[in-house]
Amino acid sequence: QQDLRTGQMEFYIFVTNNCNLNCSYCSVRPQLERFAGSEKELDVRVTADFVLKNLGAKRNNVVFFGGEPLLNQRWIKKFIKLTNGSGLTYTLQTNGTLLGKIDSFVLKNINFLYVSIDGGRGVTDGFRGKGVYDTIIRNVSRLKPAFNGKIVARMTLVPENDIYDSVTNLVNMHLFDYIHWQLENSPALFD
Repeated sequence: QQDLRTGQMEFYIFVTNNCNLNCSYCSVRPQLERFAGSEKELDVRVTADFVLKNLGAKRNNVVFFGGEPLLNQRWIKKFIKLTNGSGLTYTLQTNGTLLGKIDSFVLKNINFLYVSIDGGRGVTDGFRGKGVYDTIIRNVSRLKPAFNGKIVARMTLVPENDIYDSVTNLVNMHLFDYIHWQLENSPALFD
């Protein structure tokens, strides 16, 4: 994705189709299920070369996405090593449940960490699974003191969560530098 006005490029890289959660409103799951069993891992060197050959004139950002990208940290680590020094910003978009096992090299090089959390325990666990909220909070609390980048709560807005209460809950924790929300319009929510 390129912003022609600013010369910025943003590369979204699906590093894996696998996920360790089964969120009821997942908008990526249909695509992941379509390719189930046929996953062919991206060639890290080819992907790094493509990104480096297509940099914008100014800021360039790589977003590691998936399924759950922390299930393929080996790939992320290789990619960062191949592109380090090119002025790229690295963003990791994660469900937060595996942050307790994040590779120290990966963590050190990530600039923005987007953690999917929907506000309070009830709504987060209701859509993502029992115990997910507590796991995310524990993991973010442990890594925050050592993390030099920005941690962003990535909140999905659904009819079941109140935006004011959800944002207030996340702000009052003092764990997240920013709160980002998106509206979920999955047809499954409106059946």
